[in-house]
Amino acid sequence: MCIFARASSVYLRVYLSSLRMERQQANCMAMARWLQAHPAVTKINYPGLPTDPSHALHMRQASGGGSLLSFETGDVELSKALVQHSKLFKVTVSFGSTTSLLSLPCFMSHASIPAEIRKARGLPDDLVRISAGIEDEKDLLADLAQAMDLAVADSAAARRAASANATYESGSRWSSAMAATSWGR
Repeated sequence: MCIFARASSVYLRVYLSSLRMERQQANCMAMARWLQAHPAVTKINYPGLPTDPSHALHMRQASGGGSLLSFETGDVELSKALVQHSKLFKVTVSFGSTTSLLSLPCFMSHASIPAEIRKARGLPDDLVRISAGIEDEKDLLADLAQAMDLAVADSAAARRAASANATYESGSRWSSAMAATSWGR
């Protein structure tokens, strides 16, 4: 490749990087707002949101909220199901791609750190991390919505099954206890 082709390739990448970052930040903000309003989300970490504790400091140091966010659901199985049901996001530990990415840090990039150390450092097992890409905002929100709907349904079904199992086991213990007494005769 000649020097001029390399120079124009570098120029084009530098020129387009600001457009890419603007799109990624806009997508990340849209997803952060959507997640903040969702009842299954218990906490969101995104300095672009005015409600984030680090918002003022971050905005003094940067021109936008960035393209990374994380959130908690309070339910590890719900977080896992959300990642499983996503169709548009790629599941990986990378950051900064033009493609939107999802990860579960405690089961991927931070899995080798003992659970008690992760907990002490504020890294809960239900944490989901998103690196926003440049896809259409509506497509990203639609995929999050369908994945979250399915994950919530899976989680509710799992809770119902666990509750039914606990009720059955409780009834079995009661029956065993009754059989051991004179009342059970």
